[in-house]
Amino acid sequence: MSLSRQNAIAIGRQLCLPWVTMREKIPHNDAMIPTRPSVRKLLELILNTDSELNAFCLDYFDEVYKQWTIGMDRRTKVNLLLENRNPLDVISAIRKEYPTQFEKHHEVISNNSKKDKLFHEYRDRLENLYLKRDSSITLGGPVDALDREIVAIRKPDDTAPKIASRASVTGPYFLDISAS
Repeated sequence: MSLSRQNAIAIGRQLCLPWVTMREKIPHNDAMIPTRPSVRKLLELILNTDSELNAFCLDYFDEVYKQWTIGMDRRTKVNLLLENRNPLDVISAIRKEYPTQFEKHHEVISNNSKKDKLFHEYRDRLENLYLKRDSSITLGGPVDALDREIVAIRKPDDTAPKIASRASVTGPYFLDISAS
């Protein structure tokens, strides 16, 4: 059984094929994406003492606090916290409990590295191309040049699954993008 072009495009969106609009796969905001080391540093700056760390985790992450033992060192406690909770959850709780200190030290988790800046540039270029492509499709214009540019940008980092024409998708269905 051969799929219609519309169904092929829907499957292509799921498989991240480069000629399909994938804005939903690209983060749309510049929200901080904290790393464990950056959250660890923030905890050190804001929660200076072991008793402050204990109180913070008892209030916000009691399931982690219950795993701690008497005599456990601070680094082990922080490791357990970061292993069991998403860094964004920890940051959210710090921001809620210590708003003034968070504002003072939040740059620790900001995306200032060269790698992060490159990621945001890459994301923004793709987003702009996808918007141009959507606009061109809406107006009935050509998209071939935009598709080639998108493919050229994505190619070095494209780790999406690949599927060829006439490849088995599931069961008796085949992806045939030449069908109309």
